[in-house]
Amino acid sequence: MSEPFDVFALPLGPLQANCFFVVGADAGLVMNEETAPRTACLIGSAINGVDAFRKAMVNLLEKGPLKISPYLLPNLCANLPSGKAGMLLGFTGPVFSPQGASASGNHAIGIGARMIRDGDCDFALAGGVDTPILPEIIHGFTNMNATIKVLPGDRAYDDPAQASRPFSADRRGFVLSEGAGVLVLAAEDTLARFDASPPDALVLIDYPGFNLRLAHRAHCRGIPIIALTAHAMSDDRSRALATSLGCDCVFDLTLSAKQDGDLSPHGGRITREQLEQFIAENEDDYFASVISCIGASERAELREQRPCSAGISTCSINPYGDVFPCVQLCCIIGNTRRSPFGEIWRDSPAVKKLRGVRFADLKDCNACPNVVHCLRCPGLALLEDGDLLGRSTEACRQAEAYRRVHEQHERLGAVS
Repeated sequence: MSEPFDVFALPLGPLQANCFFVVGADAGLVMNEETAPRTACLIGSAINGVDAFRKAMVNLLEKGPLKISPYLLPNLCANLPSGKAGMLLGFTGPVFSPQGASASGNHAIGIGARMIRDGDCDFALAGGVDTPILPEIIHGFTNMNATIKVLPGDRAYDDPAQASRPFSADRRGFVLSEGAGVLVLAAEDTLARFDASPPDALVLIDYPGFNLRLAHRAHCRGIPIIALTAHAMSDDRSRALATSLGCDCVFDLTLSAKQDGDLSPHGGRITREQLEQFIAENEDDYFASVISCIGASERAELREQRPCSAGISTCSINPYGDVFPCVQLCCIIGNTRRSPFGEIWRDSPAVKKLRGVRFADLKDCNACPNVVHCLRCPGLALLEDGDLLGRSTEACRQAEAYRRVHEQHERLGAVS
């Protein structure tokens, strides 16, 4: 067995119908005489060509056998997406389609990584695509009770956006959708040879065993790691993982309202006393970069800073194509069903206005003594207090707790 082998996924932007064009540009992969023969493509598909087959059957029954398209057989081939990508982008490496039902895209990524490891290629476009919104497929899944049936009393009855909830306790089946997602895979030594950069950070979700091994190797190569878990407050494994990887362990104490404005989650928030106690017990996490005082020049500089990265380095898209500046800020800035994402991101008046907001525009924050301790979220302020530029009650509560603990921290330091 050879030495541990690492394959990195180059960062990609949003992928739509033109994902094969976008994937090469976003990853910085340029096709030339050197890269084209060494680029493979593996695009998995659970069900391919059903639409072409149903059209052929309609033509056969209604118009006769001579009206069956000569493109029927190519369109039925499972490797058509991979082959089409090669035609569009110009690479000539291995092209095929892994078949593994719903896991076809994951199989493509795993096989692509092995092909790079074994020297079959230097780059691999790996992912999946499916277009199952066809009557036969919809009714087939429905009759096998696999898809959700929204009945009165279900929380999706009045809000269809809540129908897709595969990991919730009250899940009722999945929701069919269409889409494509592709990663460009490359070995670490290939990135160095082509003067490319590894990922800015490696994001791990609940860190199962495979991710732990990958995290360790990424850490040894100096790649920052972001570990996300829903159980950090009650699970010492979060701290143990951070310690073993040389990472900081930071907690988010905010429980926000639901997107419809329902404030019931606030019942789970910790009290002021618990908040101050937690901050005091984890002071190294919070006070490493805290400014103990802020002068006129620093405050003037702060006034010209953006208060949030929403719409600048983040966005979210819901199942209906609505584009939001982030998952917390529920202001629609466009819709991908009516305009290309790139056009929305560049030209939307709403996002331009949001990007123009500076700290000086916040109504109640400029003169606040707790400003240096504040973790204010504009989306949370809008959702819970109704004003994008106004005060956030929860941010104020936490900032006040940070200030009180920090002042006590400084007093104890002065005495010692």
